[in-house]
Amino acid sequence: MPEGLEKQLKPQEIADLYDQAPCGYHSLAPDGTILAVNQTELKLLGYRREDYLGRPFRQFLAAHSRAAVKEALPGFQGSGQVRDLEVDMICQDGSVLPVMIGADLVRDGRQQFAFCRAIMVDNRERKARERQIEEM
Repeated sequence: MPEGLEKQLKPQEIADLYDQAPCGYHSLAPDGTILAVNQTELKLLGYRREDYLGRPFRQFLAAHSRAAVKEALPGFQGSGQVRDLEVDMICQDGSVLPVMIGADLVRDGRQQFAFCRAIMVDNRERKARERQIEEM
C-alpha cells in the first residue's frame, strides 16, 4: 500500500473493503462467541448477520470439525496463530461447506486472550481436485 494511502481511505471505504473481501472474516471472543463477521462469510454460509453474530462459532461447525478445532486450540493459544485448519461449516440450508481457516490471537495489555481474528476460505475447489486425483 503506498505510503499515506490508509489516511486517504474513509472509514466507510475501509468497512467496504472488509465486508466485500474475497474471503470470509470473523472475530471471536475468548469463549468462542462470534463478535464480528464480514458479508463474504455470511454469503458463503447463507446466514443473516443477526442469525450469526453473538452465537458460539462451534454451533456452525460439523461435529467432526468441532473435534479438530478443540485439538488445535492449545497450539493456537500457545503460538497465537493457526494456519490452514481444514473444517466443515454447516450452512444455513443444512449443507456442508469445506473451508480453510487461518487465525491470529489478539492479546490485551496484560497478555491475556482478548479476541481472535480469522479468515475463512472456501475449500470446495481444492477438495474436488483432490478427489479427482484420488480417482485417477
